[in-house]
Amino acid sequence: MRRAQLAVGVAMVVAFLASGAYMHLRLHHLHQTPDAQRMVYRASHINMLLIGALNIAASRRARNASRFAIAADRLAAFLAIAASAFFVAAFVREPLYAHLYRPWTRAGVYFTFAAAIVDVAMSIAAGRERP
Repeated sequence: MRRAQLAVGVAMVVAFLASGAYMHLRLHHLHQTPDAQRMVYRASHINMLLIGALNIAASRRARNASRFAIAADRLAAFLAIAASAFFVAAFVREPLYAHLYRPWTRAGVYFTFAAAIVDVAMSIAAGRERP
């Protein structure tokens, strides 16, 4: 899972750069875009950088060797990788929705939060296991 998480993290940083180039070159830096739509583009853009950095950082940290910790780590990695997909979908789809409807971002945030909670819980549990 480490390699997958690192690959997804790097891909998300590249997606962040590509989405920035798209907004600059194709959407003329969002100058003629309505305020709400511009906010959705920019928020989705920065969310891709956030989840990319989280995946890269998580792929590089030390892991506990217990069977339960490995399963929890895989769950956290899966959640963070899935959040990446939700944030890409958010950038592509949500600027087209009316009334600031943000279902993809909501799912991405929930998955990111769940991944963080699993990581924190495992860190606390690992601290208790040490003599």
